[in-house]
Amino acid sequence: MNGTPLIEAYFDGELTDEQQAQLIAQLEADPQLRQQFAEFSYLNSRLHDAMPMQDIHGAAFEVRKPRAGVWKIGMRGGLAAAALIALAVTIGIVMFRPAQQVGSHATATPRIAMITDLEDAVFADPDVSVKLGGQIAAGPIRLNSGTLQLMFNSGAVVTLHGRSQLEMLGPDRCLLTEGLLTAYVPPKARGFVVRGLDGVRVVDLGTRFAMYVDQTGQTSVYVTQGMVRLETLREQVTLRVDESASVKHGGAIGPIGSAATLLAAAAADDMLNGYERWTAYRQAIEKDPSLLAFYDFTSIDDSTGRLIGAELAPGRWAQKPALRLHGSGSGNRMELPADVSAKMNFKGSFTVALWCRTDEFQTMWQTLIAKGDSAWRIHRLETSNTISFDTSHEGADTLEAMSRVDDGRWHHIVATYEAGEMAEKRLYIDGKLEAQQSFRWIDANTQPVWIGNNSEKNDRAFNGLIGEVAVFDRALSDTEIEQFYRVGRVEATLGNPTD
Repeated sequence: MNGTPLIEAYFDGELTDEQQAQLIAQLEADPQLRQQFAEFSYLNSRLHDAMPMQDIHGAAFEVRKPRAGVWKIGMRGGLAAAALIALAVTIGIVMFRPAQQVGSHATATPRIAMITDLEDAVFADPDVSVKLGGQIAAGPIRLNSGTLQLMFNSGAVVTLHGRSQLEMLGPDRCLLTEGLLTAYVPPKARGFVVRGLDGVRVVDLGTRFAMYVDQTGQTSVYVTQGMVRLETLREQVTLRVDESASVKHGGAIGPIGSAATLLAAAAADDMLNGYERWTAYRQAIEKDPSLLAFYDFTSIDDSTGRLIGAELAPGRWAQKPALRLHGSGSGNRMELPADVSAKMNFKGSFTVALWCRTDEFQTMWQTLIAKGDSAWRIHRLETSNTISFDTSHEGADTLEAMSRVDDGRWHHIVATYEAGEMAEKRLYIDGKLEAQQSFRWIDANTQPVWIGNNSEKNDRAFNGLIGEVAVFDRALSDTEIEQFYRVGRVEATLGNPTD
């Protein structure tokens, strides 16, 4: 049997062991056949993704719990097509893309997998040189960015998305210690195992699934076809199509606990444009139980806040409004309701995240968001071209960023406070940690929270656009913050320059 029928039989799950070995040998020897395999993989994934979407066209998103330890994602009622695509990606359906034709790369040790697709892959080790069709032996793979698709000798196809670490253990197993992995396991490879940290094992029972391990080691699993068995040292559960679960430290299996795990898959899929990515972000972020307030400026009324002088204007995309403020002397701001402001007298951990574009800094301390001048605030650092995260207790504790933000570009600003014996503040710009320090606790006050100004220093109105603001009652992790930036970033266009 020649290459094309073997590929078709592979995706139909009808290959014998002898035919599978024959297909692998032909793929190793024939660059054009490897290209054809990648294209079949891409089309097969697109067809699989399209069919369930027809069934849910016009449905709204909800989460329900069908049985202990397992949460099922269902859909009903009024999402637009773009949101459906975003949602499909969010729960782990990630497309394979056709690969470029390049030569094979042999290894001296026995190989357990072959590279079947590469897209903008950057590895942690700068000396690593891999090509499509290259052979992979047992050992670690550390990917910094891009995607890497591997076909194991068992027939399972695994794709790494973005920053991730994978240990190749054998032809039918691997260990994911960080990042996002999606897997397609045909019937011949049933029983393929992906291990995680702390004794986690995902055993395939004939399926497609996504697995995500965050920087704290917590594992989340999503099943998009068939089923898997999720095992820990404490318990095990079977996950079926559209079901998901997370593993807490200690091995307890429970529902997904953070929007960031949902965002991982959406951020990895660059088939979505910026606005579609942001739609997925909004849907996920609004379901995070730690979210205290989220302002996307799509609508404003007395229950959400009061605009003083500020107005809505086109934001990062034409469909997405932002808050425009006119700078020093204008008195512009958005005043948050008293009950919302009261929740932001923080004693425990918290995070404030926002998007902004500075037209021009005019005076010292122009403010992005503040609870007066005697609790916490994010604002221009004196007369510099960057920002600081200031908190108050018997004086001010100032955490200074380094990167310039008055360059006419959109920037993602995140400030976190981690409570504890060694309380710590962190400040991020565009997904990267700019500064961190231990500091004293934060004073409470009776001042309202203002977006774009400071209620105790009303001459500090921001000059530019604020895209959206999210406030959490926990400190987000580095991984979550990087994902938030990637999901909401602006593409490089004439009207919206970016890096």
